[in-house]
Order: sequence, then structure tokens, then C-alpha cells
Amino acid sequence: LQRHGLAVEVLQGGYKGYKTWARNLWDDKKILEKYTVDVISGRTGVGKTLLLLELKKRGYQVIDLEGLANHKGSTFGHLPFTLKGIKQPTSELYLNLLAAEWHHLD
Repeated sequence: LQRHGLAVEVLQGGYKGYKTWARNLWDDKKILEKYTVDVISGRTGVGKTLLLLELKKRGYQVIDLEGLANHKGSTFGHLPFTLKGIKQPTSELYLNLLAAEWHHLD
């Protein structure tokens, strides 16, 4: 993969080690104390996702929880994705995606 210009990292402990790291990330108080987290909430359709996209465009660090879940937030929020053949990630994959996003914050 490196020969084709892709960054490659070898994980200590393989995928099992990664899963353990991802799961333990949320229990590490030092890591959680490092960040200030602001939560954007509101009713369905008020533009929260648009706000997140705008904040990201302006250089703010953003994690779009609904975007990672392929979900729009309402009871039927999965439908736009499902109709396009895009499945929601499993809980395990969602945790892995979230941990990777969190890890890239500075």
C-alpha cells in the first residue's frame, strides 16, 4: 500500500487491539479532560447538519454523529440512506468510526 502512496500504520495487537483502544478511549479521563465539547441540539429539520458543515468549512473541529451513523436523526432517519442501499454501521463499526474521528481532533 505504501508503494501506491497510501499511509500505512501497523496496529499493536491488530484489530483486537484497536477495538480495545477504541472502547477504552471513552474511559480515559485525561483524554476527555483535554477537550471542550459543545453539543448542537434542536428539533428535526432546523439545520443542525448544515450548521456542522459550515463550522467544519470555517475550520472548526466537528464530529457529525448522525453522519457517522448514516442517519438523519428522526424515527425514519435511516430511510434516505437505506433507499440508496447505504446501511447503517453496526454498533461496533460506529464506535470504531467515532474513535477514529475523536483521535484526529487536536
